[in-house]
Amino acid sequence: SDLFPYNPLDSAWIIVYTLPSFVFFIIIHGFITKYGFKQVEISKTIEETVLIDEKIVHSSPTKQQIRWIHQNTFLSFVHSTLCGLLLFIAFYRAPEILKDPLSHANIFNYRLLCFSLGYFFYDMFDCLLYAPKQDLSYAIIGHHIIVIIYILNSLIQTRNIGYTMFALSMEINSIFLHARRLLN
Repeated sequence: SDLFPYNPLDSAWIIVYTLPSFVFFIIIHGFITKYGFKQVEISKTIEETVLIDEKIVHSSPTKQQIRWIHQNTFLSFVHSTLCGLLLFIAFYRAPEILKDPLSHANIFNYRLLCFSLGYFFYDMFDCLLYAPKQDLSYAIIGHHIIVIIYILNSLIQTRNIGYTMFALSMEINSIFLHARRLLN
């Protein structure tokens, strides 16, 4: 049975709820650019840098490349940590999501998806604008575009919110991946 109790929300709310997240990550980026990761040491071997960058490096990485990788990883860590905490709260507040993930919708979960949408927009633009050009990966940009389309589709239709949150729960794993990267 279809338990969908809501009419789709006006799409303007997507902008209202997503924009603060996008701005939040711009502010955090500015803060860590100004105060953090300035003295990144290039003490890592090429092999360790390959693990950080997840692709083959043919020459020694520059300080700018390593600094950008650390900044981007830190911002991804911030997103995955906040998103992971909010996901636990969301599932605690609305356990009915487990019974009907297709039709489930509430404003908290809607805003949570908008928060992540803002992050994915931010991260895609960060990669396009600031990633060293030799590090720019079409696979990463493609990943961002697919995730943005998937989340936007759920938000516009106010459908599949539960399934989208299940997909977003992978961010909990990202907390540990990014923490490990930052501690190396």
